[in-house]
Amino acid sequence: MTWLQLSDRIAVVTGGASGIGRAAALALADAGATVVVADVNVTGAEAVAGGLRHADACRLDVTDETSWEAMRARVEARFGGADVVVNCAGVGSAGPIETLTVADWQRVIGVNLTGTFLGCRTAFALMQGRRSEAAIVNIASLAAVLGGEDIPAYNAAKGGVLALTRSVALRGAGRTPPIRCNVVLPGFVDTPMLDRLGDAIGSRAALLAELAKRTPLRRLVAPEDVADVVVFLASPRARMISGAAVPIDGGILAYGEPPTVVAAELAQHRAERAS
Repeated sequence: MTWLQLSDRIAVVTGGASGIGRAAALALADAGATVVVADVNVTGAEAVAGGLRHADACRLDVTDETSWEAMRARVEARFGGADVVVNCAGVGSAGPIETLTVADWQRVIGVNLTGTFLGCRTAFALMQGRRSEAAIVNIASLAAVLGGEDIPAYNAAKGGVLALTRSVALRGAGRTPPIRCNVVLPGFVDTPMLDRLGDAIGSRAALLAELAKRTPLRRLVAPEDVADVVVFLASPRARMISGAAVPIDGGILAYGEPPTVVAAELAQHRAERAS
């Protein structure tokens, strides 16, 4: 992506050790940015950063305010601040509201929503005094706009990220230089988060085949598909885009297929295996 030059930018990516976060870190580095790979899995973060020319790695628990403060101090000491923050750390959850525990609710809200809030707040501090406009890119999900009967905590968390993004975008617009904030809404992404669902219906391959059939473009979203949009939103090419929600779903929103379309298939497979 040579037309998206970020050679003078410092980018922080949370959840950067795997999945979408790893792909975003690699894509930002490919565009020339210096990337700070932050993850609770510090070994994985170091492995990703170690393969990049200009990068750093640090441990970050996105649910912990103290951890964010330590990461901020490290980035300011090494790089003087940041121009891009990608809030990518996330966890999934499945199960109806009748069986959802408070602990599971708090875990999903804590990582996906509170973690993004702390990321946006820290971004404003890291971007203070930068010479050019800065960008925050939040990673949500189609679950932010489409309900699913078996993911109440995930729906609530990702819907909150969407609303938070709009608020942050308005606040950032008044800064000099401005801080843009956008959110990406991936559809079915081929990452380890699908492993548990694959086990539930018999195999991961069967799950991927079913999800591909339910996607108009007939394949799952790859982490790199999301990463390419992240780089664009982080770049000066997106200088008039803020407060936007960008779906990366292979056309699912065109016919309103919910992100938990596999629920019926899961129920059917469970019934078949029990009979």
